[in-house]
Amino acid sequence: MQKTTRPTEVNDLVVMSNDGQKIITMSLKVAEVFGKQHYNVIRDIEALDCSEDFRLRNFSRFNYVTIRGETKPMVEMTRDGFTLLATGFTGTTALQFKKQYIAAFKAMEAKLQRRPVQPRLITTQQLLVLALSVIELTQLKAEAKPKVAYYDNYASRTGLFSLTDAAKHVGAKPRKFTTQLRKDKLIYGQDGIDIPFQKYVDKGFFEVSMRNNGGGNYREQTRVTAKGVLYLADRYGKSRQQVDSKKQPTTAGVKPKLRLIKTSV
Repeated sequence: MQKTTRPTEVNDLVVMSNDGQKIITMSLKVAEVFGKQHYNVIRDIEALDCSEDFRLRNFSRFNYVTIRGETKPMVEMTRDGFTLLATGFTGTTALQFKKQYIAAFKAMEAKLQRRPVQPRLITTQQLLVLALSVIELTQLKAEAKPKVAYYDNYASRTGLFSLTDAAKHVGAKPRKFTTQLRKDKLIYGQDGIDIPFQKYVDKGFFEVSMRNNGGGNYREQTRVTAKGVLYLADRYGKSRQQVDSKKQPTTAGVKPKLRLIKTSV
């Protein structure tokens, strides 16, 4: 979108953009320094072979008002934009001007690096939002404290858990628990041993090691890590009825059926 403005500080080779975020020069100044017609500089900029992304980041087209009240186009460009444009300017004099421009860009960049950072003022609305965020964060920490303590209790332990022990921590019956893990494809049976699927091993929930059964015989054994116990507790703790043995339907309030027995008369 074009906007109308008047060129400022045209006596300098480079200036700061209006938002103070970029060091720029203007096509009007480039035309003056290199001795070219301004409309030819505009034409050369429009004919540059560059991506649209590069053009948007390094060139900005505006309208300015002349002293006669005429509205004409002007382009502001960054150092990269000027460098690309200046590659088409040849000759000894043009080379000297290009060096002056590059030196001016570098000098301005060095000046900006030395400039002290101005503190940003916070509005009342921003301060209120910040205060509410702090309150919300404090509440979240308070709610998470028991769970964090529970996790730390397990994370600090170096031992591993059998599937039976893990079931006890979850609050489920071991056999039903193991059956549920197979159903949910966390583990599978192999030669009478429950083996975890690799993706859950990679997540650090299970470990598989070799156990010496005596006589030089070794068998694989599955162990649940502390992290795995927490995962299983979170996954099955709220739906324990799916893991525990199912409750038998109650017969309270149901009248027994009468049984007829034939007797001989």
